[in-house]
Amino acid sequence: MKVPKSKPKMKTHSMLSKARTGTRAVVTPQQAVFELKQRVILSLNKLADRDTHQIGIDELEKIAEGLIPEGIAPFLSCIMDTDSEQKSAVRKECVRAMGTLARFHGTLLVPHIGKMVAVIVKRLKDSDSVVRDACVETAGVLATSVRSSGGGEGGEAAFVVIVKPFFEALGEQNRYVQTGSALCLARVIDEAPDPPTSVLLQMLTRVVKLLKNPHFMAKPAVVQLIRSIVQVDFYPIYSYEAISFLYYLTFNWMLGLNGNFFTPPPPPSKHQLFPSRTFFFSKYLIYH
Repeated sequence: MKVPKSKPKMKTHSMLSKARTGTRAVVTPQQAVFELKQRVILSLNKLADRDTHQIGIDELEKIAEGLIPEGIAPFLSCIMDTDSEQKSAVRKECVRAMGTLARFHGTLLVPHIGKMVAVIVKRLKDSDSVVRDACVETAGVLATSVRSSGGGEGGEAAFVVIVKPFFEALGEQNRYVQTGSALCLARVIDEAPDPPTSVLLQMLTRVVKLLKNPHFMAKPAVVQLIRSIVQVDFYPIYSYEAISFLYYLTFNWMLGLNGNFFTPPPPPSKHQLFPSRTFFFSKYLIYH
C-alpha cells in the first residue's frame, strides 16, 4: 500500500518508531521494517566516513531512542550484521549501539540478550583494540540496563544469561578472547546492581584455577576479575580467611614463584577489604 501523498515521507517509518504526532502513516508492517532498516543502513554507511562519522552516531542514537518494541529486532539485525571487512569505526559503533539500545529500552531487550552477548563475544576476536574496548563497555551497560522484571530469581536468571557466554569464552585458546571475556565479566560484576553471590562463588572457584593453568594466556585480566568478585559483599556466606587466601595465592602468582609461596604484605583488613572498591590488591600490584 502506498503512502498517501499528503503524508510527509519522514513518517513512513512510524509503525516501528514512536510517532511524533497523533497521526500515523498508513504502511504495511513489511514496508515499515524495510524503511527502518534502510535508515539504519544509511546511518551505518556514514560511520565509515570521517566527515560524517559523528552524524551517523547521532542518527543511530536517535533511531534507537524512537523505537517501539516491534522495531527492536530489525534494528538489532542491522547492527549485528557486520564483518571484519568493514572499518573498525563501524564495527566499534555497532557494538556501542547495542549499549545505546539497552539504555533506552532496558527490560524490553531481555528476549534478545543472549544473541547480543554472543555478538559481543564474537567481536572480542577483533584485531582492533578499540572494538574490544567497546565490547567491555557495552557489557557493563547491559548489566546495568537489562534486568528481568520481578527481581529475585528473575534478576539472577538475567545475570546468568549475560555472564555465561563470557565465562565459557574463557576456555577459547585466543588471547584476545580470554582477556576480553575476563574484562567483560569484571565490568558486568562491577556494574550489576545486585549480582547474585551464589553465582559469583561458583565463578570464583573456577577462575582461581585459571591462574594455575599454564595454557591460559590472560592471567592479568583474571586477577582483575577476581578483584571484582571479592569486592562484592560476601559477609553472610564467605569468610574473610578464604578471601585472604585468594590474596596470598594471587600475590604469589604475580611474583611468578610457581607455587613457591612467599610472604606478601599483610592482606587488607575486613574494614578495608569489603567497603573499598580500590584497596584490594593495591599493595602488591606495584610488584607486578
